[in-house]
Amino acid sequence: MHQGTRWFARDGRTLLLIGHADHEEAVGTFGHAPDRMVIVETVTGAQALDLLPDAPQR
Repeated sequence: MHQGTRWFARDGRTLLLIGHADHEEAVGTFGHAPDRMVIVETVTGAQALDLLPDAPQR
């Protein structure tokens, strides 16, 4: 996961991490691309995302 995080961040993508911000895996993954990552912890948080409609998806 960490290598993919770095690869997608270098590609300029916004990364969504679904999970709890204080979980050790989320903390570790977030540390690889903090300026490109959004942590989503709840359904309400997911619904509040303001993503560009033409953003690349994978």
